[in-house]
Amino acid sequence: MVNLYVGTLGALMPSLSRGFGWSRAQLSASVLIVCAGLLLFGPAVGPLIARVGLRAVALRGAALYCIGLFAVGLTGPKIWTWYAAWTMVALANPAVNNTVWTTAVTRLYRHNRGMALSTTLSGVGVASFIAPPLALWVAGSFGWRAAYFSIAIGSLFLIVPSLWALFLPLAEPKEPSNGARRVAPSPFDHRSLSAILGSSQFWRLAAGVVIVSAGIGTLLVHFQPIMRDAGISGRLAAFASLLGPTSVVGRLGGGYILDRLPPRFVASGAFALPAFAAAVLLHYDGSTASSVIAATAIGFSLGLEGDVVAYLTAAYFGVRNYSSSYALLFGLFAIGAGAAPVLAGAIFDWTGSYVVMLKLLIAALGIASVMMASLGPPKREDA
Repeated sequence: MVNLYVGTLGALMPSLSRGFGWSRAQLSASVLIVCAGLLLFGPAVGPLIARVGLRAVALRGAALYCIGLFAVGLTGPKIWTWYAAWTMVALANPAVNNTVWTTAVTRLYRHNRGMALSTTLSGVGVASFIAPPLALWVAGSFGWRAAYFSIAIGSLFLIVPSLWALFLPLAEPKEPSNGARRVAPSPFDHRSLSAILGSSQFWRLAAGVVIVSAGIGTLLVHFQPIMRDAGISGRLAAFASLLGPTSVVGRLGGGYILDRLPPRFVASGAFALPAFAAAVLLHYDGSTASSVIAATAIGFSLGLEGDVVAYLTAAYFGVRNYSSSYALLFGLFAIGAGAAPVLAGAIFDWTGSYVVMLKLLIAALGIASVMMASLGPPKREDA
């Protein structure tokens, strides 16, 4: 429910542009506002969790998120009202986003942690799949404002009671009933956040996260324009609809692999996958085969990256400061995903094609893949 808003903007953008005369660039600024909120306010979630607990943070964050999203439905005709409402969403979003849910998972699971994370985060792929048609149906029947009202009210009556009833204080992790690999404690569990930030591994991971998020964000936004330029506008929806299901498959598959292979090598392969998608689009001929391959690679990439970043954060930097370190990495991920498509559009406007942008992505993602492989094995204590 929390991620349903992500897919609504593209679906509702034409209605908002016609209704208020706002440009698509002005409307798209809402994405940057939310991403900036994750970077600026996300790191504060970790200390807040330590002070009041996961359940309290999630309950208050969910209520504030619903209020902010309801406010989006009240915006117009002045553009500042749009920005103000999304700022409210941006303030609440870090308290109901991946940091909270993955913190709970990493504390509960030492065995099968990858699969647990992938199952938890698969809701993002489901939301990206159902949000656009849902938003279009509601907007077509009741107006664009009703789309945001329905998500806000639906979330309030589904999320908050569920959190109250089910998101209880965490118990100690149980021993597994199968032979899955156990994630041993990290030395960083006994050190401060400043020690993590002083680690070269953290900043290599951070640089890789920015690069891969930039790649995925760019491909997600510009995939359909690239297909349209190749003259297949009639089949855009069919190919774009592959992104949601393939992201769920990639996420679940990634979790399974992370539990069984060295995480740095899984990350290296995952960070190279968007480069493969970019290479397919660089030589894109508009054929059905190349369209399906590109869409599948982008969807798998979208699913894999969330698992990989969460798993590597816990594996390399421990559980004690997980929420703070992951929030910073997730904020960087959000900024890369939000800012890179704008830069890619500027490169297209300047050069008249996507060739330069795709070549830059392939080179940068190759570097990110090598950086992940260079992390070395996580340091461990005897468990």
